[in-house]
Amino acid sequence: MSRTTDDAGPAGLAGAADRLGRALAGGTGTREPGPEAPLTPQQSQRNLLKLALGALLIVAIAVALHGLVPLLVIVALFSFVMLHEAGHLLTAKLSGMKVTEYFVGFGPRLWSVRKGETEYGVKAIPAGGYVRIVGMNNLDRIDPADEPRSYREQSFPRRLIVALAGSTVHFLIALILLFSLNQFVGVTNFNRPLLRVDSVEALSTGPSPAQQAGFEHGDVIERADGQTFAGFDDLRTYIQNNPGKAITFDVRRGTSHLTLVATPVDLTKVQPKDSAPTTAPTKPTGFLGIAPAFAKEHAPNPAVAVGRSFTQLGRDMWLTLRAIGSIFSPHGITSIGNQVFGSANAAKPSASDVRPVSAVGIVHVADQAAKQGAEPLLTMLMVINVFVGVFNLIPLPPFDGGLVAVAIYERIRSRRGQRYHVDMARMLPVAYAVFAVLIFIFVSSLYLDITRPL
Repeated sequence: MSRTTDDAGPAGLAGAADRLGRALAGGTGTREPGPEAPLTPQQSQRNLLKLALGALLIVAIAVALHGLVPLLVIVALFSFVMLHEAGHLLTAKLSGMKVTEYFVGFGPRLWSVRKGETEYGVKAIPAGGYVRIVGMNNLDRIDPADEPRSYREQSFPRRLIVALAGSTVHFLIALILLFSLNQFVGVTNFNRPLLRVDSVEALSTGPSPAQQAGFEHGDVIERADGQTFAGFDDLRTYIQNNPGKAITFDVRRGTSHLTLVATPVDLTKVQPKDSAPTTAPTKPTGFLGIAPAFAKEHAPNPAVAVGRSFTQLGRDMWLTLRAIGSIFSPHGITSIGNQVFGSANAAKPSASDVRPVSAVGIVHVADQAAKQGAEPLLTMLMVINVFVGVFNLIPLPPFDGGLVAVAIYERIRSRRGQRYHVDMARMLPVAYAVFAVLIFIFVSSLYLDITRPL
């Protein structure tokens, strides 16, 4: 396995397939395929012109179809993958390893340039990218002259640094995004609902009392029945305690002051339209149909922003680890299968359903987030980077975490200066099994994102 690739989404599957194929070739005793024939300068120039024209055409189509934001999201996701690979590239070069290729895409070469011993370029299938380091394990067949600079012959710290570099890049990107959120954009504090209306909800049977009274997004509630309230939680309690009673609201809308009268309905008898089915309260409970805006907080200085960013990164890494565990658990695989094949559980989604998201779903959700503002979009991109970073650390082949696990195991088994080398041929069944699960999750998530978009 002479390539290290990003293992999330289409790029990850392509990279994993590439690794398995090369491992199988090594296991059967065949030599690693030689490099492709280099392109002539004329071919490179023509292909580069075609790439530029193709990129301009895609941008023009995106602008015409009002799809510039999804296109920018795709470019950002692609950039994350290539930065991941750049992390492997730089650490491998700094460690003295021989890196022969750094390519965007897979398949036939479209354009490339050689700098020293490394070829940089673009290939035809835009499904990710890869960096090629010689001698990743004992299955690779390489020129004996390159053996001292192969990955497998390097010291434990150097192999560990290279293997961890990709995920480290994702965590650094996530930290930068978190710092930007905390210092410049602001982070919504969902524990501080304001007395400002963010949205007006309907009932399953028709308009809500808030809609009938004329509440609108942005209204600031100054008083209810002449009383002032410290926050929305206190106002909510007042509304819940007065079902069926007309309440007079003093509302500020822009520079105007309005008086609106609304009568809360009883939640024991009605259900909000867009809410998930819940158990009705056991006693009369008032409901108006207004959802609050929440306070947005900025860090007072960069030092505080950095501290908050690290804390939030640790929290999100833990939540991501739990989410990955639920996806790969028997319940997770069963839940995905039920959703795909249309069982009763798929017809009535519940909070316990596991729903992975493909690249199509990510772009769709990120587009929705972008329409809501900078905070949701940056948060979405941060979550993606944390997920990919953690996902790649799964300690199994073909993930980067598999390289980490092998390096640690070899270090433990080495004795008195004698290096122990893991026979990767024995790991192929595990790699095939993991790859089969990845294929199932990828195809299932793609199907669900097309037929039942989030």
